[in-house]
Amino acid sequence: MSKSKFDAYRNKIIEFLAEGISVNEISKILAVSRTSLKDYINSRGLKDLVKAKLTLLDEEIIEITTNKIEKTKECSLIKE
Repeated sequence: MSKSKFDAYRNKIIEFLAEGISVNEISKILAVSRTSLKDYINSRGLKDLVKAKLTLLDEEIIEITTNKIEKTKECSLIKE
């Protein structure tokens, strides 16, 4: 994969996408061509990366919440 001028913005682009900011808005923020930015995002699979990252975070939140509920249930069964 060749280098791109957008590589310097990669982490910021991922952050913006995770926040739900559109490619059009990101291009305005970074003052770059929307078409070029869209091509970069597609060629690097950044939307898929963000989607996978958000899915994993959602699963972790569900797991943490479930564990807290289970611990609460266990505590309520204990008699002092």
